[in-house]
This record gives sequence, C-alpha cells and structure tokens, in this order.
Amino acid sequence: MKLLLFDLDGTLLDNEKRISQRTLAALNACREKGVLIGISTSRSEQNSLAFLPELNPDILISSGGALVGEANLYIKRRYQRKKQES
Repeated sequence: MKLLLFDLDGTLLDNEKRISQRTLAALNACREKGVLIGISTSRSEQNSLAFLPELNPDILISSGGALVGEANLYIKRRYQRKKQES
C-alpha cells in the first residue's frame, strides 16, 4: 500500500485557495495506480471541510495531528482538557 499525504495551504491550494484542475488530474492519476491520497494539515477539521468533497481524501489528519480520520471513522482524537478552577 502506498499513501501520499499533502498539506492544503501552499501545496494543494493555490494563492487563491483553490485546487487547480492540473492538481486534481495528478491526484486522480495516482489513485488509478492504487495510491491512497491523504490530507495532513494544521487546519481544523471544520476549516478543511470545504476542500474535502473535491479532493475526496482517503485519510484526513487535521488540527496539527490531534484528529485523524478515515472516511467517517475517527482513528485518533486528542483534546486538551480544561483545567478545573479551584
């Protein structure tokens, strides 16, 4: 199994925060060869959602690694607990 992970900002997204047709074609060519495509971003999951339908990633790593998901399954969730006030 092969997996390619990409950041959104400055990698998959252009200066106007869009994904070019050339980039989408390259990702689809990788998929046709059996390569899984993933997104790894410091953006929150909610902030990444706008790009997911177009990219259709096999895995999403968001919030700087605090949230890892595959399809609709969360593999890892890490949240900092609030400190209780005395």
